[in-house]
Parts: sequence; C-alpha cells; structure tokens
Amino acid sequence: MSFTENTKNLLARVEVQEACCGKTLLAGLLRTTGSYPSVEVRVAAVARLVFKLIKESLGPGVQPSVERHRAAGARGAVYVVTLAQGDPTDGALESIWRQGALATEFSYEEGLRRDCCRKSYLRGVFLGCGFVSDPKQHYHLELSVQGRPYGEVLRGMLAAYGIDGRILLRKGRSLLYVKGAEEIATFLNLIGAHSALLEFENVRILKGMRNDVNRLVNCETSNLTKAIEAGLKQKEDIEAITETIGMKELSPALREVARLRLEHVDASLTELGHLVIPPISKSAVNHRMRRIQRIAEAIRGG
Repeated sequence: MSFTENTKNLLARVEVQEACCGKTLLAGLLRTTGSYPSVEVRVAAVARLVFKLIKESLGPGVQPSVERHRAAGARGAVYVVTLAQGDPTDGALESIWRQGALATEFSYEEGLRRDCCRKSYLRGVFLGCGFVSDPKQHYHLELSVQGRPYGEVLRGMLAAYGIDGRILLRKGRSLLYVKGAEEIATFLNLIGAHSALLEFENVRILKGMRNDVNRLVNCETSNLTKAIEAGLKQKEDIEAITETIGMKELSPALREVARLRLEHVDASLTELGHLVIPPISKSAVNHRMRRIQRIAEAIRGG
C-alpha cells in the first residue's frame, strides 16, 4: 500500500465530531470525485465513509449503493457510491454537492464559515483527489482538480493556514502542489491525518539525522584527505633537504618536527604538536613546516 493510500485509509476512519463538519467533508469529496449523484474513489475505506456520510446527512431512509469495478488502465479497484434513482430527499444530496461547487467562489455562506468546517472540507478534498509522496523518497503533496479557478480557491484556503501552494496545468486539470516538508506536515495536521503525520515526522527526523551524519563524515573525510596530502608534500620537502644539505643543517626545532613528520606522514598538525616534547600548538607546527618548505623550495630553485 502506498503512503497516499495508507494516509487516506487511516484518515477515512477518523471520527467526524460535528454534524456540520460531516456535511462539509462530504461536500469536499463530492466536489472532487465526480458529479452528482455518484462518487468515485479508489480506497475502500473512503467509499465506506462516503456511504456513511450520505446516510447521516440525508437520513436512514436513503439507501446508496456501492459498486466495485476494476480500475481501467491501472492496478486496484474503483469504488462507486451512487444514490438511488429518483432522489427521495428532494435534492438534498445535490444541495450538498452544489455546496462544494460553490466553494469555487470562496463562499463561506454555504457552510465554510467555521474553521472546523473548512478543515473538514479540505479533508474531503484530499480524500477525493489528494496525493502525498512517501517521505522516504521526497516531499510532495498535490490536489488534482478540474479547472484553474477552483485550484486558485483551494490555494487561497491553504494560504490562510500558512501553506504556500503552486498551480500547474496538466491535461486539462489543475495540480495544486506543495513541496516544503514543513508545509506538508502542517497540511496533514490540518486535515486530521495525525497517524500519517507521525510517520512523516519520524522519517523526516531520520533523514535529517542521516544527512547530518553524512555531512560530518564527508567533512572528516575531506579533512583527512587534506591532512594526508599535506603530510606527503611535507615529506617530499624533508627528503629533498635530507638528500642535499642534510638534516644537520636544520635547527633542532625544525629537525624534531621533520623527524616526527617522516614517522607520522598521515598525522595532522595538531597531532604532531602533541608529539613534540614539550608539546606545541598547531600554529607553531605550521610555522616550522613553512620554514622547512621555504628551505626546500630554495634548494630546488638553486
């Protein structure tokens, strides 16, 4: 099961606390999954939720039907929830569908005035047309809707919660997408997908720790490589001096550092300083090595 399917599966089981929120959740689902009087979804738990919401919103006398079909050109199944022909509710379900459609004008008069209802509406939209990638791979959330105007409406709703969405047109649909990990986490929390949010954050923390470790290892590897390259160059300088004028021409301080470098080619300047008796600082070792380097360069130049 993909991360999106698992998120929707768990989210569809979250209890709706208020009756008004149930209707706005259903409105979001109806607006993004088809046209009245049917709803088409790919997750069984979402189909059961739609069935339940219709009965709760329209009363026990309403008998929706649920049919399972093989998905065309894709793996898995499609679940279609349909209200019986001859709507016995005098258009009540159609009214809820239109309530979702009216959101294209960002109208709060049709049930989106309360914060809880707006969050429930966005939950319905995600259950109907949302996608969130596995955070182990990358961070990406998108809502695929019909028409740019509706995409702009949803973009405005997300912006009210500090989520910066972008719109991309693809094959006649508007893809409202979010890339930032923080903003995706905010959205999951907003719609009540707390189980998915917990997994998302765990993965994000592990990825952050792994990146920190990799940066540390890369830094240490780079420093070690530089230390070894510097040690080999210093060894060449000392050997050039030894083969020409001899080590005896160096001062005792330089001879000691030169001897230690030949014995410990891969040691850092700090480590060499600790080997000197008495120990000296890294800058002192570096100063002596530079003097040795100048002597070697003079020999080569002469």
